[in-house]
This record gives sequence, C-alpha cells and structure tokens, in this order.
Amino acid sequence: MEQAKAPKVWKKELIQYLMTKGQLDTLRTKVVSNRTMEGREQNLFLVFNELSELGYPIRTLKNFREKHVRALVASWEGRGLSASTLQNRLTHLRDLARHLDRSDMIGPTEKYVSDPRLAQRRTVAEEDQSWSAQGVDAQVLIDEVTGMQLRLMHAFLPLGKAQVWYRRVEVPGMPRWTPNLPARNGCWRSVV
Repeated sequence: MEQAKAPKVWKKELIQYLMTKGQLDTLRTKVVSNRTMEGREQNLFLVFNELSELGYPIRTLKNFREKHVRALVASWEGRGLSASTLQNRLTHLRDLARHLDRSDMIGPTEKYVSDPRLAQRRTVAEEDQSWSAQGVDAQVLIDEVTGMQLRLMHAFLPLGKAQVWYRRVEVPGMPRWTPNLPARNGCWRSVV
C-alpha cells in the first residue's frame, strides 16, 4: 500500500511548487511566460518519472539528491541528448533545488558528463542546410500565397505569426490580402 502512495506525494508537491514558485524566474523577480511554465512542468514531470524508471523512486521532493542528478545525466548522455537539452533540464532542476533550500546541490553541467565537450552548445552550423545547398530552387516551390506571406513576415517581423491569418481576396485588377480575423480595433485590414 505504501508503494502505491509514493508517486502521488511528489506529484502533489511538484504541482504545488509549479503553482507558486514555478511561475517565477530564477531570481524570483518576475513571472515567466506561459511557454516557459509549460516547459518547466513537462521537464520536471519527465525527470521524476524517469527517475522511477531508472530504479530511484522518490516519495517526496525532499528525498531528491545529487545522486539522482548523476543517474539522470548518465541516462541522458547514454541516449545522446544534445547539450542544450541537458542544460535546459538541469536548469529546471537547479531552480527546484533552490526552492528546496539546496541551491548548491546541482553544479555546472560539465560536472556530470563524461566529456565536458558534451555540455557545450554549438552555435556555428557544421554544414549548409539552405535550400540552395541541397539543390532546391526556392522560386519554383514558393507559390503566390506563400510568397505574400513571406513578404508580410519580412515587413512585419515582430508580428511574424500573424502572417498566416491573411487570405487572398479577389479584387478586379489587383491582388488583395485580408486577414481572416478583424484587427484589435475591429476594423478589417487589407494589404496590397
């Protein structure tokens, strides 16, 4: 009976953490974005479920130790996860450790991997992934609709996601684009 209750205790504690401290940045000065909160939640639940699969069932978050971090990173390294994934998951664990009053429990990522180079992100492209390098003629593939959407994205860069809301409206003698939804002020917009 005790084994069946074990996962529920840490889950309740983790949910409580995510609803309170988990919504704040690491400095506890501002609320993070919804995307960050969702990523944090997914990563932490993934981590504690994986610990159980690795043979380290945790009854409560207070039982979380550095040996668990070492086991997790060894598993991730064995599966070939990228440096950015390792660092992202460890960042969420560091934040949780800070909440548990163990700020120094989790060291730098390099401490846990077999080769420190595995913890370094690479920002330089190792090979050209562009269409032209792959022998694809972009002009042939891009139709009129996609071309207009790309021009809109370029013109309104901060509103890049909004470009997919535009649809073509037939106006005699001139192509015209209208959004599928009205603007915030309720007026419909047209792009010529």
